[in-house]
Amino acid sequence: MQQQQSQRQQQKINPQQVQFLNFLQLSRQEIEQTLREELETNPFLEKTEEAQLESDDFDKDMSAEDKDTYQDEDTYVEVGINDAKIQREYKDLMHLNRSHEDFRKRLKNDVALFSSDKRMVAFAEYLIDCLDNDGILPESTEDIADNLSFSFQKLVTEVEIVKALELVQKCEPPGIGARSLQECLLIQIDRNKTKKRADAWAYAIIEDCFDDLCKGNLEAIQLKAELTADQVKAALRAIKQYSPKPIISDEEETFTKNTIQPDFRITITPTGKIEAELLSSFSGAIVLSEEMMQHMAALNKKEKSAKSAQSSLKLMKHKMESAEWVLQCLAEREHSMQLVISCICKMQKAFFEDGDRTILKPMILEDIADMSGLHISTISRITSSRYAETDFGTISLKELFVKGISNEVGEVVSNSKIKSELQLIISDENKIKPLSDEEIVKILAARQVKLARRTVAKYRDMLHIPAAKERARDNRMNS
Repeated sequence: MQQQQSQRQQQKINPQQVQFLNFLQLSRQEIEQTLREELETNPFLEKTEEAQLESDDFDKDMSAEDKDTYQDEDTYVEVGINDAKIQREYKDLMHLNRSHEDFRKRLKNDVALFSSDKRMVAFAEYLIDCLDNDGILPESTEDIADNLSFSFQKLVTEVEIVKALELVQKCEPPGIGARSLQECLLIQIDRNKTKKRADAWAYAIIEDCFDDLCKGNLEAIQLKAELTADQVKAALRAIKQYSPKPIISDEEETFTKNTIQPDFRITITPTGKIEAELLSSFSGAIVLSEEMMQHMAALNKKEKSAKSAQSSLKLMKHKMESAEWVLQCLAEREHSMQLVISCICKMQKAFFEDGDRTILKPMILEDIADMSGLHISTISRITSSRYAETDFGTISLKELFVKGISNEVGEVVSNSKIKSELQLIISDENKIKPLSDEEIVKILAARQVKLARRTVAKYRDMLHIPAAKERARDNRMNS
């Protein structure tokens, strides 16, 4: 038998560190739920007057679900938690249906005021019934004219349907009765009584460069609309103020609020400084209970030698230490989150100023870890499944992390920039003889972006752009 000695380093994570890492991953709703549980089980914690926890509403909702309510046989009977949920879902569904019926009923009352022509009003009412729940007309005016001609056994022309649609589009909200997203936005801008120069630029871009707008080809928009880069950016900010849907249902609003809740707000001050704000701070929501601290101090002085007092003091000390650790975890969580979002803002400053995804700098988790001094796993936990509210809409923090490829002069070009270049090259190609992947490689190389043919093919597939032969065939069929 031989004995050997060896020395090695081993890193272990203690339970407190595990608890802190778990705190980092919790969402706003999960943090609220955790703090409610801590408040119920730990007497050393108490809410402050400015607490953001909605525990009163939470308790009220739970008690309402637990109560057994008995009603007449002709009405819906609620018994227990499950039946209460069913009744609530039933009521929500009825409210949603009523809201859809209400907007159509209101529109029919409005169009009757715009015209005395009973035939036009009848056509307009038919169009209102054809609207989907978003207020958009999914069918073409030509098909509707054919359907009405068949139903009335009289010729109904498309011109008449278009005139009737104009009556519907005069109603509120602006954009109602639009046949597409493009028309919806144009109607809203046209109906805006406080239009600015940026709105005029936005109208021109939507009308003449809508395909490029959907693809994010800002350079193509700039050329076709004959606008400067700053004017295009101002127009994009104006477009974001308008709604893509005339009617937003209560169900959709509730779904959006429940699924995406931003943790950060990123704004630009008049001086051009980027500020990142943590939207929900829970570190000030709960504090150590002074009453319990005084009670423990008094008990420690009064019966220091008693065995019963010693066991009570031991339990109280354990609860106090647990409460202190919860508060420390909260403070560390919010400090780390604020530090990480500040580092991200520094690296992606140009993006937060313009909102152009093509100018996102190559950034990986390790970059933020080096800037913040935090471990890369901590960065991953903070940025995972979290969102930030910006001037350009709500964005996922994960979208800000993009890889890059080094060009011939040593600069790192982001993937989003390469995709934008690829879209622009293909949009400007000869439609009769589209560019092959090898030809695109040469064009990119001339722009100091060196890629392999298979890499170009990969990016093209990611953008859902067919190969050259398929593009040529599609172009011939369309022509």
